[in-house]
Amino acid sequence: MVLALWDLVLSPGQRRRITHGLGLADEEQAARLVALWAGLHDIGKAIPGFQTINPDAFAALVDGGRYPVWKELGRLSHDRATHLVLGLLLRDRGYLLDQADRVASPAHRVAQLLGGHHGRFHEPIGHKLWKFGFAVAPELGDGPWQVQRVAMFDLLHRLLGCPEPPSEIDVEAGVLAAGVTVVGDWLASQESFLTERLAELTLPAGGLLDAQAVAKHFARSRELAPDLVRRAGLGRVALRQGSFRETFGVPPRPLQASIAEGLPGLVRGPGVLLVMAPTGEGKTEAALFAARLLGEAAGTPGLFVALPTMATADQMHARVATYADRCLEGSAALTLLHSMAWLSDVTADTSDEGRVLSEEESKTTPTRWLRGRRRGVLAPLAVGTVDQVLTAVLRSPHNALRLLGLAGKVLVVDEAHAYDAYMQALLRRALTWLGSMGVPVVLLSATLPARVGESLVRAYLDGAAPGRDVKLGGLTYPGWVYADAATGEVTSRKVGSTQTRDLAVEMHPYQDGQRMQLAERLLAPVTEEGGCAVVVCNTVADAQDTYAELCRRFADKPVEVLLLHARLPQRDRAGRTEQVLHWFGKDGVERPQAAILVATQIVEQSLDLDFDLVVSDLAPLALLLQRAGRGHRHPGRTRPAWATAPRLAVLTPVDHAGTLAVPRAWGGVYEESLLERTHRLLTARAGAPIRVPADVQDLVDQVYGDFADGDERLLQLDTARLAGELAQEQLAGFAAIPRPGDVEDLHELSHGEIDDRLVATRLGADSLRILPVFVADDGSRWLDPSRNPSLEDVSGSEKPITRQVVREVLGYTIPAPAARWAHTLAEAHPVPKAWQEHPWLADLVLLPQHLTPAGPTATRVGGVTLRVDPELGLVITYQRNSQ
Repeated sequence: MVLALWDLVLSPGQRRRITHGLGLADEEQAARLVALWAGLHDIGKAIPGFQTINPDAFAALVDGGRYPVWKELGRLSHDRATHLVLGLLLRDRGYLLDQADRVASPAHRVAQLLGGHHGRFHEPIGHKLWKFGFAVAPELGDGPWQVQRVAMFDLLHRLLGCPEPPSEIDVEAGVLAAGVTVVGDWLASQESFLTERLAELTLPAGGLLDAQAVAKHFARSRELAPDLVRRAGLGRVALRQGSFRETFGVPPRPLQASIAEGLPGLVRGPGVLLVMAPTGEGKTEAALFAARLLGEAAGTPGLFVALPTMATADQMHARVATYADRCLEGSAALTLLHSMAWLSDVTADTSDEGRVLSEEESKTTPTRWLRGRRRGVLAPLAVGTVDQVLTAVLRSPHNALRLLGLAGKVLVVDEAHAYDAYMQALLRRALTWLGSMGVPVVLLSATLPARVGESLVRAYLDGAAPGRDVKLGGLTYPGWVYADAATGEVTSRKVGSTQTRDLAVEMHPYQDGQRMQLAERLLAPVTEEGGCAVVVCNTVADAQDTYAELCRRFADKPVEVLLLHARLPQRDRAGRTEQVLHWFGKDGVERPQAAILVATQIVEQSLDLDFDLVVSDLAPLALLLQRAGRGHRHPGRTRPAWATAPRLAVLTPVDHAGTLAVPRAWGGVYEESLLERTHRLLTARAGAPIRVPADVQDLVDQVYGDFADGDERLLQLDTARLAGELAQEQLAGFAAIPRPGDVEDLHELSHGEIDDRLVATRLGADSLRILPVFVADDGSRWLDPSRNPSLEDVSGSEKPITRQVVREVLGYTIPAPAARWAHTLAEAHPVPKAWQEHPWLADLVLLPQHLTPAGPTATRVGGVTLRVDPELGLVITYQRNSQ
């Protein structure tokens, strides 16, 4: 199976990296070595403890003392046993064991990577086992047990052409080999494949396998493996070469033309491309075009596009699918990867396992096998949240598999500015690993502080060549920077813009209780003359209150008011997002005459929306510019007379003295120092328009500098912010795996003294999922206030929990913070018994809402009131001091 993966799936870059990491020049020898190792991954089952699984067969083995057994067999896992027995076996079969550095020696590294085939690498073999052998580990079985294990090794070794042991195995090669082993194991372990192979296996007289029977079985399995690989949806991607116009069917914009013309002469292998330009300049298409160029040069033709949110990933999936259908030669699976991806229509489980797509079907439809847990990253093409990338560098199970999936692709990170200090630290660590494995990276941003952009590029180059002194020479805006992984050479290009414009920024201060009156005045032109506006709020609670109040104030006005935020039931959020794109998107054909969208930060990122007016709560400058980019985004639209130019109105809370008064609820969203800096900067400009793109980078860097000069209050705020960022970076350091060059043994990649709460890609995110349960007077429980479906119908007590049932249940769930009240609810209202071991349903938190003639009633938990409103979503009301 691994030989088929090597020939059909691993990219040229992956094969080269493994071969180089083994100290070899011959890729064929590297392939045979990795195949040999993968074939040994379950050798730990040849121990007494594991063989007791079949009591009758075990008794036949030990009767008469043919296979001696220690009196206490213990509970040693077979994967740990593989690690232990192989270390000794490989040493005795000529694999180097350097006494000065045993853990990195080939004998131990192969044993350890194979012992990790269930996702976690085990602790290094101890000194006593190396010195005294099985005498100090009798549970492994010595004598005849070891004779059998050696015979297995020798037989596989001969079948694979007797490959010589490697002189070295660096960490990256070990990780990739471990990942390949896992994939091969999963493919070959499919019940249908095993059943067919066993049915074909003919035992010689006496019932014992001989070398000839095994060789025949091996040849037949090798003959069938390529078809199994293809039916799983695995393979390499091939994209047609062509100019930008040929690729996308439109002439390139200045940014796109600059990259299309300038990058080919610079790319000689892996590297990192940083693209910084305002929204609407075509960064996505530029990135897709650049990814093809980079992938061809580096031998990594696959593609992974990473985005900050599920909503943006869903939208990008459609764009990448369109691109792939246009440019693919042949077919290649495209997967959507985030925690709720399988609820999306594009991942609906409509295929049969192993089905081969016909020519009439989409070139990018993923197979059922690829939709299995943890497998989606192995698809040749993938779109997902950035969390899928960051998880690869967390000390967590199966990060080797994730790194393998990324290693054959070009990684595109969109909205690189959208991550906090914790996520940026994890992203830097991921870039270091990708640089070390020769994976090209494209970073996109509209408002990235220069110091952050430089840190990301340096992190990548540090992985490609640790310790090399690289001079970046400053970033350009709008423009792009390319850094070559092999040489460290950095090229910077400034480009023109198709959307040079003056952005009118209005600061609208308000005191407590005046916010809605101010919003009503700013939105009056929409209600009176028509047009489309968006109000972007900093918290879900603010968005809910704003929406409710605007609906009340504009009840008699001919205007549509829509609400979009994260704390809606999944199915409602998907429906509203689709409506928002239908009304305000680039291809929207039913743009309302007059409409107001009230939303949270969900609209400031990759959703391609256009409004005549943007009203926003005060936010850090980079994010305000992102929000402003949703104003007058699509050229050629007919605008109302009052909206002839792009305009951003900023709602700014102040006290009676006019000093910024940051609401308490904003403290967990944005650093006060960034809000203060933004407020002072924009106030000092006294309404002067921001020239986009000319002014953007300088203004962003002013706000995101390290310290302010000559101001005690701002100095204190900056100190607190930088201390918080440092703390987040330290937490990321605890959660992340070490840099490749700092890894002593593979155990460090999946184990360590770390709090489980830190094994996450986001701090303070809505990590729980609430399932509202509407309770009738008779005690019956329902997932919808209309009393359909019932909780009993989907509980698994009478009917099996199918994939469709799980999709239906999760469609009613709402993301929520991991707060104390959620844990109280979980203890008081446990999920149905059949859900308690289900990977998708076990951790749901049931929220009872009692049905009355007036509608569902709220639930009170301690000092928190929770109400599920059909329009507002999950409404969380805290009593003072209860948060």
